[in-house]
Formats: sequence, structure tokens, C-alpha cells
Amino acid sequence: MRKIGLYITFALALLPSLCFAQGHFYTTKERLQDYGSKITKVVLPGNIVLDRLLQQGVSELWQVTPYEFCTEQEYEALKSKPQYFFLRMVTLQDSGKKDSGVVCLSLSKGGGKNRESRDAAAHFLNVPVMSSASMVTALDEACFPAYLSIVQQYIIDGAESERIANVGLLSYSGKILKSRHFNISFDERESISMLQNSTLGGAVAVVVQPSDASSESYYYHYVIGTEDKALYFYSRKKNAPEFTPFELKLLKKE
Repeated sequence: MRKIGLYITFALALLPSLCFAQGHFYTTKERLQDYGSKITKVVLPGNIVLDRLLQQGVSELWQVTPYEFCTEQEYEALKSKPQYFFLRMVTLQDSGKKDSGVVCLSLSKGGGKNRESRDAAAHFLNVPVMSSASMVTALDEACFPAYLSIVQQYIIDGAESERIANVGLLSYSGKILKSRHFNISFDERESISMLQNSTLGGAVAVVVQPSDASSESYYYHYVIGTEDKALYFYSRKKNAPEFTPFELKLLKKE
């Protein structure tokens, strides 16, 4: 009995060191929680239109973190630095080229490769914003401030909720019921006007698609409030250049 007691005492004494040895794998939520103390490097891609959208939009709207603009070359030199978040424009090239060409606002965090360190690099979010960097439409430009607002809200919400931190844009789709009460525009010209004028009680239905879309391509559906620039619905649908009958039913438009 005495030997058993000694073994138990010895095991208990070792327990803290064993737990320490196993380390702590930081969650996405935890990696977002120190956002207020980190600078967001806004990476300018060198495209005249995209640079203007980023500089103007971030200067007017970005509040959730300190920010600085940088070039792609500076980003390459800084991307392993854990003191920075990075906001970039990237082009998707995955899903067997089914998303090829779609331009996204991408949020990531610099750092190393050690998963047990809070200072490990992490990718958080891709927000599809346009079909092509070389053919930016008037609707793309009108929506861009809303896309920036969506990224900011994700940072805030993801730091509080592991579900939002991991699920990303899809976690906001439950708000679609609130958008039923909005005047929702599906017309491009009307949507541009409503976004530019921050129309009260309004929302716009937007579809972002690959520039070389085919029957295998994925499309990105949004419902965005025109007053608060908030995301009320998001989905990624294969071969759906328009809102589906089910989505329209949810919006009480069918």
C-alpha cells in the first residue's frame, strides 16, 4: 500500500511537467484574441484599381486594429513576423480550378510553423470580392467597403466565438431571416445606388463568380445590408450564377 501511495504521489508530482511537455495547441479563436495589439499590414498588390480601393477603403473604414500599407515585396519579407496581421488581395487557384480567377480579401497572421506557439502563422478568412483583378466592375467597387466591414466584424466575432473563428463567412448565414424585412435589390444599377447612399432598410443580393465560369464552377452568394454594410447571408454554390429557388424562398422572394 505504501508503495502504491508513493507511486501515486510521484505521478501527481510529474503531472504538471507532463502536461507542459504536451504543450498547448492554440485555437483559431485564441490566435485572433490579441488583434488589438497587432498591426495589420495592408498589402497593396500593385494594381492601380485594387490599390486605390484598399487605400481608400481602409483609410476610411478600418478601426479594429492599427494598420500600415506595404508592398508585396515587403509582405514577403514580413510574413513570418508574429506581430502582424496581413490583409491581402489574393486570387483563388484551388478546387481543381473551379474557383480559378476569383479575387478574395484574405486575412492571415504572420509567424512560424510551431503549432504550440501563439506566434505560429495562421490563415483565417477568404472573402470573395470580384471575378477578376483586371476587370473590376462598378458593383465590385460599390460592394468593397462592405467587404472590408465584413472582415472587421469577423475579427471581432471570431475572437469571442470558436464557431465563427473556424466556420468563417458561413457562420453568418443564420442572419438571413433578419434580411426578410429589408428591401432587397437584385438589380445591379439599383444595388450600386443603394450601397453608395447607405439606403435605410435596404439590402443587396450579390453573386461573385469566376471569370472563366463553367458548369463545374463555384459561385458566391451574398446578402449585404446597405445601411450597416453587414453580412446577412453567404453561400458557396456550384453552378449557381443566380440565387437558387431555396435561397429565394428563405428571403421570401419566391
